[in-house]
Amino acid sequence: VDRRPGPIASFFFVGSWLALMWLLEGIDVVTGGALDSLGVSPRIIGELPQIFTAPFLHFGFGHLMANTIPFLVLGTLTRMSGRREFWVATLSSIVVSGLLTWLISAPGSVTAGASGLVFGWLGYLLLRGFRVEHARQRAKSSAG
Repeated sequence: VDRRPGPIASFFFVGSWLALMWLLEGIDVVTGGALDSLGVSPRIIGELPQIFTAPFLHFGFGHLMANTIPFLVLGTLTRMSGRREFWVATLSSIVVSGLLTWLISAPGSVTAGASGLVFGWLGYLLLRGFRVEHARQRAKSSAG
């Protein structure tokens, strides 16, 4: 039994995350930027957990709009790979991009946004595509 989510279920699942991000940005605007402080502040150990909140926050609607289409498309495609694959790719992307941001960002800065997650999904999909194609090539050469 193939347990991978279909395109519609995947679209709505990722779309609900996206709707949450839009809601959070609305709350951030109404509260005068109160959520912006939940982004990643570099090299402050007590703020390391914020690598998990930062991908869902943005600095304005323009920033969020720039991430919306890639988030929806790449997130949907990643989710269609399978539930387990989606969670591994998502958590890995959040942790790796968050830790790198925490390590290399300018002192005194705050970083937020879904770009690290989006690029993580892109990397996952590219790697998956290469692996599938490599497997096909091996199957062709061993069958001939």
